[in-house]
Amino acid sequence: MRENNLYEIFPVEDDENHRFFCLLEKSTNHAYDFFLFEDDAVEQKKFLEQGNGFAGHTPKFMLNKVKVTNNINDEFSKLLEENNP
Repeated sequence: MRENNLYEIFPVEDDENHRFFCLLEKSTNHAYDFFLFEDDAVEQKKFLEQGNGFAGHTPKFMLNKVKVTNNINDEFSKLLEENNP
């Protein structure tokens, strides 16, 4: 199978010198994702280059991480307890 080379993997370090592997989408220069293990990054790269995803043009909004501030399960449990004494 012909490889598309739409993505590149390279190591990066955070402020605490922890190493991660960044999967970079070349056409958009977006960091697609970060992985603790290079093998996981390679597996994702192969998956994407086989035609899965957006063919190297992932919309930026899809790559933004969402910070969850409330656990909806905890909130629902509290609501049930309040309404069913």
